[in-house]
Amino acid sequence: MKPRIANLERPELKQRGIYILSLLLPETKKINIGKLGLFEFITGYYYYIGSAWNKGGIASRLSHHIKISEKPHWHIDYLRRFSSLNKIYFVLGPRELEHSFADSLKNNLIVPVKYFGSSDCNCTSHLFYSKKEVNLKKIITNLSQIIIKEIK
Repeated sequence: MKPRIANLERPELKQRGIYILSLLLPETKKINIGKLGLFEFITGYYYYIGSAWNKGGIASRLSHHIKISEKPHWHIDYLRRFSSLNKIYFVLGPRELEHSFADSLKNNLIVPVKYFGSSDCNCTSHLFYSKKEVNLKKIITNLSQIIIKEIK
């Protein structure tokens, strides 16, 4: 089942900011995550925090993540091959929010793989797991006092 994804031409998505991918892994699977190695991912929901500071903004980065990458570039590309995109959240704001969100989710969800998506910062991980879908907007909004938008 493909998610309903809004038109990436929305003006706000051309800006820079933070995004969170909500992924559903339908079955437990061992996945090689590039240089990080081989890990067993169990069935459930995975939440990946990323940022987009390039010229095309959030829309440019999301257009990459919506597709399944033939040649994985980022850690998340390896997991995307086996998972379905459930929802996308985004917030326009400073780069530091990416790390604040990671800290918030680390305290509320499970870190399945250390250093996933965070090889360029000091975060434990940018990937988080829950057996059941969580109300991510509520967790982030309550902890950061920032309203994030869901792309439908």
